[in-house]
Amino acid sequence: MTSGTSKKSRLTKDLQNKVQAFTQIKCSAKTSTRLYTNAISAWLASGLTIDEYLSSVALSPSTKHQTCAILNSFCEFAEIDDRGAVDFHKGQRYGLKDSFTVEQVKTMLSACRDNIRLHVAIRLGAQCGFRLSDCVNLRWSMISNGICTITRKGMKPFRFRMSPAIITELEQIREYDNDFCLPNTHIPGTGISSELLGREFRKLQKQCGLYAAQWTFHSLRHCFAISAVEKGLSVDTIRQMLGHSDIQTTYIYLQRLNRQSVVDDGMNTIAGIYEQ
Repeated sequence: MTSGTSKKSRLTKDLQNKVQAFTQIKCSAKTSTRLYTNAISAWLASGLTIDEYLSSVALSPSTKHQTCAILNSFCEFAEIDDRGAVDFHKGQRYGLKDSFTVEQVKTMLSACRDNIRLHVAIRLGAQCGFRLSDCVNLRWSMISNGICTITRKGMKPFRFRMSPAIITELEQIREYDNDFCLPNTHIPGTGISSELLGREFRKLQKQCGLYAAQWTFHSLRHCFAISAVEKGLSVDTIRQMLGHSDIQTTYIYLQRLNRQSVVDDGMNTIAGIYEQ
């Protein structure tokens, strides 16, 4: 469900169980457990996106920032995207119609060249499969000599080489007294919030004529996954890049493959080895 379809509460029994499991993992005191549970339950019951919900409630800036972090962290845990849409629920999937095409991503990249922070965030989504929360939580301490190390809860650290173009853009906006790769230019020493980055992305979507209920920042991940499968990356590698705990979740992207063309390309590559 997305906010564009209905304001009906998303607080199903399944999600209630996930809220309970999430708070048990994240919280050690009754006070913080109540804070997390109330924040997540209120957002899910509202039927709003995180951005819309935070705009509708009267909270201090610090509490709003904390609530935003809690909600985005829960989204990752419960496999809900940044709009609050459940991607995988009781074995059913919403499909990949919400994926951007490569040409659509190129259109957005061309339109935001002057906004390097947004430009590189889109690259991270489309080229590395990053969630919105992955982007805002990316730190320089996670990158060494172009190698990025991603550690997600319940998974082993995964290392991959970032493209030189991404590293170059990150360096252009780097603040050397700030570990966050995407800095908040208004608050020194901090990173941009998911709320602000999401707002900038939606503004860009409207500018490019790509604003629709099925397209969110999360759609960049789908574009990455489909491209990765088509280019021959192993399903397990894609699983680790996307942070899927269950490889069956990753297998849905295989449905976008023209399997015969991939087999043919693979056989031709192997044949080429012996012709050199």
